[in-house]
Amino acid sequence: MIKDQVAHPTTQSTTIFRVDVWHNTFHRQALPDSGNHVIASRLFFLGGDLSESQIHTLCRELLADPVTESYAINAPYHLPNTTHSLDITYQAGVTDPAAESLLRAANTLGISGLDRVATGARFVFVDEFDEVSLHQLAKTHFSNPLIQRYAIDTPITAPFVPYQLADDTVEIVALKDTDDATLMSISTE
Repeated sequence: MIKDQVAHPTTQSTTIFRVDVWHNTFHRQALPDSGNHVIASRLFFLGGDLSESQIHTLCRELLADPVTESYAINAPYHLPNTTHSLDITYQAGVTDPAAESLLRAANTLGISGLDRVATGARFVFVDEFDEVSLHQLAKTHFSNPLIQRYAIDTPITAPFVPYQLADDTVEIVALKDTDDATLMSISTE
């Protein structure tokens, strides 16, 4: 099992698990105005001090319907006869209501080691697309670039902001007489 390590303020490290959940019959959805097809699934990133057993409990109890859905942990699925994949998550720092609900539900199940959750989606394309068309589809049909990010043909990473321990450092950023480009750069940083 692949595990990503991220710094955590209360422990040495926390493990991040990626969970893909898909419908067993792989429903094909037609893209608007094209006749092309895509297969959708849900993504979850679970971070914390969790055992493999707890991850499977979360998957069976909260993430996947055991009758109609399957899941994979840290192994994005690939379907035969598909051409490309598109993963989407919220940008780091954007409120993710489904993730917040999942944290509360995990606590109700008695799984207290889960401390970070993020959600997303994965789309697998049945038809061939060029790279420009894929990026255009990602920006116009599948995501909102203001609050979401995407990755094409590679699994997207968890959108967690690394924890930083608090200290007494104060940084002063001069804003007076700053041009728009510099303000945008400061905002990004």
